[in-house]
Amino acid sequence: MGRYLYTIKDKQTGEVLFAGGEGDSARFLNCDPVYMSNITRRGTMAGKRIFYGNKEITRQWVDAIVECQMCGITIENGRPNQKYCRACAKKRKNSHISSGISMQCLQEDGILIHIQQKQRQMQEHCRGCIYFGGENYMNASCNYLFIVGHSRGCPPGAGCTVRKEKQK
Repeated sequence: MGRYLYTIKDKQTGEVLFAGGEGDSARFLNCDPVYMSNITRRGTMAGKRIFYGNKEITRQWVDAIVECQMCGITIENGRPNQKYCRACAKKRKNSHISSGISMQCLQEDGILIHIQQKQRQMQEHCRGCIYFGGENYMNASCNYLFIVGHSRGCPPGAGCTVRKEKQK
């Protein structure tokens, strides 16, 4: 993949006044980028020249050579702003998910642990209590507030003082 590069020349002298992308060229001419695209599209027909005031506009398609920042291979049909090939992007995404970079919790002792691990640690002390329940183990919580009608007044997990064992 690539993009169009626009060249804006003075109509009388032929001097190049500006060269760049569609948005930058439109700002240089103080016009809308959509208008810029439309008038230059008409100019690609054989024998047509595009003028905007006393300026001549031409556009040329330039293929973007994009290399992956992780493995260094050339990305075929890559976008100009693309950083990673598909394989490296997938690896990068999976490593962020498995390492839990965005899902970490700071414990009292200053150690970072995954939020699911923290939740499992808290739930470990609550299993078997009549107030503990939920759809599945990840959504299970203390329902003391809903059953009794007021908060339990103690911290969840090991510090709970209102725990009652389920009758089997």
